[in-house]
Amino acid sequence: MITNRGLKKLRIFRRLICRKSLFAVALIIVNASAARVLAYASGAPTPFNQTIISAKVLEARSVDSTTLKILPPQPIVVLRLELLAVKQTSEGSFLSAKPGDVISVYSKEPSAAAYAGKEVVATITFRGDEHGGSFWAQEISFPGAR
Repeated sequence: MITNRGLKKLRIFRRLICRKSLFAVALIIVNASAARVLAYASGAPTPFNQTIISAKVLEARSVDSTTLKILPPQPIVVLRLELLAVKQTSEGSFLSAKPGDVISVYSKEPSAAAYAGKEVVATITFRGDEHGGSFWAQEISFPGAR
């Protein structure tokens, strides 16, 4: 039979376990979040890479960079390109797509939003680390234009 004294000790013990458990769970969550932030912050940047492409612009839309989780906040043009030709200009090119494939490329050039439906020649690079990244247009021109 459990006495009043034993019941009181049991309640105190249960409260202590619950409090320690909540503290342990909170500590685990904080440590996991810190580890994730540290892992993303410590990613190795990609080496220099460059690819020249010829493509048809299927879609060009201007968005705020924060919607793509890119900082600092700035206007960015997202281009959906159908590749017509691909020329690797550096050994470490990250573009594995072939002519006929559709890729997304970002541009900081505001006028790129008017390129929809046009054929362009662009120099693109991959920026990111081992956790991911994206293709960015360095130069965009129109074939035959001078």
